[in-house]
Amino acid sequence: MRSPTWISPPFGAGALNDDLQKGQDVDPGQRQYTFTEADISKFKEDPEYHLEFRKKIEAEINSLFGMYQQNSELQNQFKDVITKEMHRRMGPGHEKLKEFIIPKWSVGCRRISPGDGFLEALVQDNVTPVFDGIERVVPEGIKTKDGKIHKLDAIVCATGFQVAFQPAFTVRNGSNVSIKEDWTTGPNLYMGVSAPRFPNFYTIVGPGATWSNGTLLPSIETTVEYSIKCMKKMQSEGIKAMSVKQDALDEIYAHFDEFHKTTVWQEECRSWFKNGQIKNRIYLWPGAVSTLQLLCRASLHVSLSQSTVVSRIPDLMRASPINPAQSCSRLTHSMQTIHFLKTIKTPRWEDYDYVYRYKNRFAFLGNGDVKATAMKDMHGLSPYIRNWDHEWDVD
Repeated sequence: MRSPTWISPPFGAGALNDDLQKGQDVDPGQRQYTFTEADISKFKEDPEYHLEFRKKIEAEINSLFGMYQQNSELQNQFKDVITKEMHRRMGPGHEKLKEFIIPKWSVGCRRISPGDGFLEALVQDNVTPVFDGIERVVPEGIKTKDGKIHKLDAIVCATGFQVAFQPAFTVRNGSNVSIKEDWTTGPNLYMGVSAPRFPNFYTIVGPGATWSNGTLLPSIETTVEYSIKCMKKMQSEGIKAMSVKQDALDEIYAHFDEFHKTTVWQEECRSWFKNGQIKNRIYLWPGAVSTLQLLCRASLHVSLSQSTVVSRIPDLMRASPINPAQSCSRLTHSMQTIHFLKTIKTPRWEDYDYVYRYKNRFAFLGNGDVKATAMKDMHGLSPYIRNWDHEWDVD
C-alpha cells in the first residue's frame, strides 16, 4: 500500500434509498443495487419519473462541494463520520492498517474513494496488507524496501494513472514553440480549454477544470460545445485564428490562488490536482454557489444511533448537533461542476485575440443574404415568429 486514502460511503444514494429501497436496511459492505424488472418497467413507462430519479442522484453529487472548505463545520462532520465508518468497516483490531490508511489531512485533499468492499477485503484472513515501499520486481515476486521478498503468482498494476497535463503528441504554434517548451513552470490553460499562443487549440477538461467534485460528463460535453462555438465563430465571421489572451489567464489563475487559500486541497497531501506535488498551484476550478442547497439537501445520509455509524448516505444533519437552519444561513460554501458549466456555457469572446482572413473584419457580411433564401426555407426566413418567447437564431 502506497498512501492513505479516504474510503467514503457512496454518494448519490439518497434517491436510490428513498425511491426504490424505501429506507430498508442494506449490508453496508454490499451496496451495489440491481434494478428489478419492476424498477425498469416504471422507468420505461414514466419518463418523467425516470428523469426526476436521475436528477436527484446528480443533485446529491453536485451538492457536496462545501465539504472542501478547510475546517468548515461540514468538513469536520464528514471527517468524523467517515473516520468512524472506516473503523467500523475494518472491525476490531487491525490497528496498523487503520493507522496507515486513514489520512491525517482533510477529506477531499486527495480524490475520495467510494470503494465498496475494499476495506472489508483488506481485513480478510487470506489478505496481508504490505506497507513498505516496493524496491523492485524480482523473479519470485516483489522485493520491498525492507529487504523482504514477497512470493507472488501474479502482479496486478493498479497504482493510478498519468494525468495528461500536456498532450502525448507534440503541438507547435506558428513560432515553432511546443507546448512543452511554453509551459516551463506548469500548465497554462484557460478554463481547462484554450492555451495562449496556441491558436485554434482546444482541450477537454484540462488543468483548471472540474476534476474533483461533481459529475465529469457534463463538463466534458459543455467543453466540447464551447469548442464548437469557437469553431462556428471562426467559420461564420471569417476568422483565421483565435487565441486566448495571456492576461485573461493570468487573472483567472490569480483568482484560483486566492480562492484555494482556504480549501482542503492546499493541505499536506500529494495529488495530481497539484501536478503531483504537495505544495503547488491547485489546478481545480474555483466553484462557488450557495450552501443552502448543500446542507438543506445534503447527500450524506448517515444516522448516528448510540454512537454507531450506520452507513448509507443521505442526511448528515441527522448526525450533526448543528442546527440545520443556522448551518444553512452560516456557511457559504459551494459546488464546482455547476459553477464551471455556468461560466463556460457562453464563451467570453473578449478574452481572445483574432486574426481575420481579410483586411476588413466585416467582410463576412458578404452579399447581405442568408442561407434560408437559397434553400427556400420558410421557417428559416421567419425564425422570430413563434408561439412563446424561446430563443431563436438565423443560419
